[in-house]
Amino acid sequence: MGPITKPYTILTRSEEGRRSYRSDYDVRAASERLPASSVFSDLGSAQTFLTELYAAFGAQRADGRVETVRIVRTRWRSAVVKDRAGVYEAMTSGLLFTAEESVLDSIFYVRELGYHWKRLSLEPIAG
Repeated sequence: MGPITKPYTILTRSEEGRRSYRSDYDVRAASERLPASSVFSDLGSAQTFLTELYAAFGAQRADGRVETVRIVRTRWRSAVVKDRAGVYEAMTSGLLFTAEESVLDSIFYVRELGYHWKRLSLEPIAG
C-alpha cells in the first residue's frame, strides 16, 4: 500500500441523534500486525478466512430454493488499523448482540478493492 497522509474518521448517528457508532481510524499507522487478542495468527490467515465466501444467501423459500448473490472481487490489499474511539453500540446494546455475544477482533483497512455483486438468483439446496 502507498503512503497515507491524512487520518480517516467515520462518525454516524442514529435517527434520534444519539450516537450509535463512532470510530476514528488513523490509517497512517496501518500495519500487518494483528492485536494480541486476535483469533487469527497473522494478517494472511485473517484475509483468507474473511474473503473465502463469494456468495451471500437469503432464507429458504417455500419451494426449497434459496436466494443467492454471487460476488466477484479483486484481491484484498489490506492492513490492520486501530480504532481510537471504538463505540459500537450494535455489538453491545442487546438489540443485535449482547456484550457477551460479540467481540471485535480486528479492523481492516482495504484499498483499491474492485467489488461487483451479480444479479440475485434462486438456487435449489443441494442434498
